[in-house]
Amino acid sequence: MKALLKKYVEVIGALNVSDLYPILGALDLQGINKKTMEVFMSICAMWEPIVKEKRQGRRGNASSQTDFLDALIDISCTDEQINYLLQEIFAASTDSNTNAIEWAMAELIKSPESMKKVREEMTREIKQDALKESHLPQLHYL
Repeated sequence: MKALLKKYVEVIGALNVSDLYPILGALDLQGINKKTMEVFMSICAMWEPIVKEKRQGRRGNASSQTDFLDALIDISCTDEQINYLLQEIFAASTDSNTNAIEWAMAELIKSPESMKKVREEMTREIKQDALKESHLPQLHYL
């Protein structure tokens, strides 16, 4: 699932000529729409058995909601509706993370003092070539 989500992020984040020239949208010159749909179907195929199992287990037992998927099934959402909703949730969470990183980088670029503090902190705290997620608790200023 992690690999598919990574691929999904790459596909939806790719520069699409159709965004610049909407008249070309129907042609899908770069194949981005096709790739997006392929990844979408692959992701849906991963949770399809879970949805099917939940649907079978929910028959006659609508009062014991245990999670979000149960609630969707109880209000009679179709598999297609569930697929699109879950896909939107994944896309939204990915997009907000990307926006937060872009915003932070823009603020650091606008503030040379802050950028200097971040660089000094990273040089002081990180003893390796690459920053890893496990380093974040040590980077208080960042």
